Parts: sequence; structure tokens; C-alpha cells
Amino acid sequence: MWLAITRLEKQIQQSLPDLAPAVEQAKGSIFAQLPHNSQSRVGQIISAQNAPNKNFDEQIEAAEKNPNVDRRDQQFVFAIIGASSANEDLERVLSIVDKISDAGVRLQLLNWLYFSRTQRAIKDKQLDVARKLASKVDEMDQRGYLYSQIAQESLKQNMDQTQAREMLEEVIAAAAKAPATMVTARTVLGVAYLYTKVDMSRAIAVLGDAVKAINRIEQPDFSRQYLIRKIEGKTFGSYASFQTPGFSPENALRAVGRMDFDGTLYQASNFTNKSLRALTTLALVEPCLKAPQRPQNDKKKAKP
Repeated sequence: MWLAITRLEKQIQQSLPDLAPAVEQAKGSIFAQLPHNSQSRVGQIISAQNAPNKNFDEQIEAAEKNPNVDRRDQQFVFAIIGASSANEDLERVLSIVDKISDAGVRLQLLNWLYFSRTQRAIKDKQLDVARKLASKVDEMDQRGYLYSQIAQESLKQNMDQTQAREMLEEVIAAAAKAPATMVTARTVLGVAYLYTKVDMSRAIAVLGDAVKAINRIEQPDFSRQYLIRKIEGKTFGSYASFQTPGFSPENALRAVGRMDFDGTLYQASNFTNKSLRALTTLALVEPCLKAPQRPQNDKKKAKP
């Protein structure tokens, strides 16, 4: 099903544009439900169809000889996507990006490239490199998400409190500039939780920022834990989803509420969405109901 939708997506965008958003959402939902080995398999099938079986230099050489500008851009893009997580030198790859004629495609590709390289640096525990690469991601909600991942990994390495504050405030600054999306909301909720390890009063304030961000989302749906990345040119499109697991309002408030019940309860009351307000309040109260009951003393006669 995912392969079928992927192959038809361009035609749907051209002939039935009103259905394109629903098709994109369906595609992402299907991909997220596939087992990991199936995700890899369908990705390999599409890659094999879209790119020749050549190494990076051979693909670039073939693209440079193509007289058709749009097709040349397409070849450059597919070659670079393959190199985004490989061992190709970043400066070399960036020099190829500059050869793409479509400015919009260049920007989308740079975001894709820096995002992929940041994820790889985080995985390799190269956090200074990851931070530098993440700062170049132009899409602010994705940048904020990457910063939160770097901050989380940094705190695991026993970062001192001053550095931790600087890193967390950098995440908040990026999120403040980002549009109100589910990725942004999850990022700020995560920062609120991370701040419980450094400064409890600041954690409650950041939790308030998260509530305000969620209130700006028309129909918040935290069941969707992925984001679609895309590069679209005149004659081609390339799409990928990446998982954005993290806090929902319920588990974030439950976690922070264990340390400051009253402050967290106040923030829960600020949700404009009635369903969210009810769910987060119940999630906050739930641990209290599970607390062991104090043994009751034997009843004694009351004194007059």
C-alpha cells in the first residue's frame, strides 16, 4: 500500500490536489505501522527505482552531463540523499548542493542533509558537532526537536548545571521561533521534564509555555508520533518519515507533577481544549490514588 501511494503521489498532487494532504497523512500513517525491516525494504525499493546503481562520484558525474536542468537537479538530489548519512565529506556534498538550480529544492535538501547528519552525530556521541549541525536546520520545529535530543544526551553525560541551562534555553529559543506543531509541543514538554533535573521552578514555567503552544494548535493529536520530511522538485519528489517519540501532555504532566503537584495542576487547568484539560488532570491525580494508604488507627472513643 505504501509503495502504491508513493508511486501515485505525484499524479495525485497534479490531478487531485484537494486529496494530496489526506494522501500524505495516509502514507505517513502506513509507514509508521510497518515493521522496521519492512520500512527498510520499501525504502530500498524506492531508492533503487529513483537512483542508478552507481557510487556518489559516478552519480554526480552523470548528473553534470545531463542537459535537462530539472532532471539534473533530480539526479543531484538523489545522489546527495544517499550521501546524507554516508561517509561522504560534508563540504564536498555541500559543493554539489550549490549546483542545484532550483533554490527551493536547495533549501529543502540542506534541511534534509543537516538533519540526517545531526542524527548521526548524536548517535556517535559527538554532541558539539551535532549542536553545530542542528543550528543550520532551517525548519525551526525540527531544529528544536534535534536540540532536545542533544540536551537529553548531554544530561546523560553529567553535564554541569550551567551548561545544561544554556542548552535547554537554546532549545526553548528555537521552539519559540517555530510554528505551533506537534513536534514543537513535544519538544517543549520534553524540555520541561529535563528542567526538573536542574531547576524545578523553571520546569513549571516551561510547562506553561508548552501549554500555550498546544493551545495554538487547532486540533492537537498526540497519537501521531512522526513527521514527514519531503523534497519536491518540478519533476520528482522524495519523502521520508522520522519518528518523534516523546512526551504527550498526559505523561509530561504526570512526570513533572510528582515533584510539584500544585504548580502542575495549575498548568493543566490552562488547557483550552476540554478533553486535554480532563485527561491531563486525571493523569496528574492518578499517581496520588495509587499511593499506599496509611494504616488506620484503632477507633477510640472520642473525648467529650
